[in-house]
Amino acid sequence: MLTKKHQQARKAWATQYKSMTAEDWQHVIWSDECYVYIGDKKGTVWVTRSADEVFHEDCLVPTFKQSPVRVMVWGCILEGQKGPLVVLEYPGVVSFGNVMT
Repeated sequence: MLTKKHQQARKAWATQYKSMTAEDWQHVIWSDECYVYIGDKKGTVWVTRSADEVFHEDCLVPTFKQSPVRVMVWGCILEGQKGPLVVLEYPGVVSFGNVMT
């Protein structure tokens, strides 16, 4: 849910840039970042199966016996291109090269 403040900021941004041409937009890079949690129990996974599929590979969800892995990724796109997907260090996590714990 967007707050009223967020809605107003988005409308102001759109109003400010509505006169840009297609050529202007070719010089814009859009980027975003995301945290990825591997092995955390951040939600419930429901698997629909019949009784005889209890151990069928398609009906199993792998689990990790060690600490969950947390990484932050950043990426960007621009006119007709994808930028690199960069793995960043998660704050407060010890990093060993490209492996984070």
